[in-house]
Amino acid sequence: MEFKIITSDIITPDDFDLLKAVALLFYQPEYLNAQNYENPVAFTVFEQSKLSAAITLNCNDGIATSLNRSPFGSIWMNNKLSKETLHQFLDFIKTELAKMGIQKIQIICPSPIYAHAPTAEFWIKEGFRAFTHETNQHLIVKGAFDAGLHQMERRKLKKLRSGKIYFARELISNDLLSECHDFIDECRQEQGLKINISIDKLKELCFSMDGRYEVFTARAAETLVAAVIACRVDQNHLYYYLPATDNRYRRDSPMVGLLELIYETCRDENIQYLDLGISSIDGQLQQGLYDFKQRLGAVQTTKSTFYLEW
Repeated sequence: MEFKIITSDIITPDDFDLLKAVALLFYQPEYLNAQNYENPVAFTVFEQSKLSAAITLNCNDGIATSLNRSPFGSIWMNNKLSKETLHQFLDFIKTELAKMGIQKIQIICPSPIYAHAPTAEFWIKEGFRAFTHETNQHLIVKGAFDAGLHQMERRKLKKLRSGKIYFARELISNDLLSECHDFIDECRQEQGLKINISIDKLKELCFSMDGRYEVFTARAAETLVAAVIACRVDQNHLYYYLPATDNRYRRDSPMVGLLELIYETCRDENIQYLDLGISSIDGQLQQGLYDFKQRLGAVQTTKSTFYLEW
């Protein structure tokens, strides 16, 4: 067994090539580099010359976080890693971070549908405290999309199928990404929100990570009325990353039709989970968003952030 630490001011595929063995999108060198982390550090465990666990953290102002600017971080581990090795790995991480002047470690955990990460119970047992508990929702991709729908959403979907809104999985291009980014940004501004990625960063991610990002659109004639930019976290999970609906068409619920297309794409490509993301902010439930996902047949889980100070 061997523990390693990798540091780099600028993450390059050569420096962080070891992380290629981790299938998660958010651990890929191209993704990490696009986030402009101040001081990225990776820790790894090798057993019999094979990578068996890894974590990437961003170190800034005495705090090491895995991973801010991403939906989640935490430790990736294979299913053969023992509890003892996992404990030793965490001790190694804490010791090395302390040498770097770090005084706090913060872990943004994924939903339990991602089986690669330690459980909440592990972090609590190791002395970590909960910072926030967010409400996450997902769809299990099995059977027909409309089988799990609430009656109200089923009626809307039936109307959409016979209406004049057209749904498509579109080929990614510069023009399409610019159109969708502007649309999502405008929709969010109407809600008093901001899009959390610039158009340049979005294009960088989509074009540098071939096949990991998808764009789905709903159009009335040529007018964009709803859009979703989704990303493949790994072979089993598609993440509902940037959704938006034009307020003028909200009563028609084009997002329901768009989600049917996304669900069918997952089913056709053997993706087991459609991760709809969190429906809370700083632990406070966004009731309308939560209710919408529940009417789709979503399953609720808890997505926690834990921290430890020394």
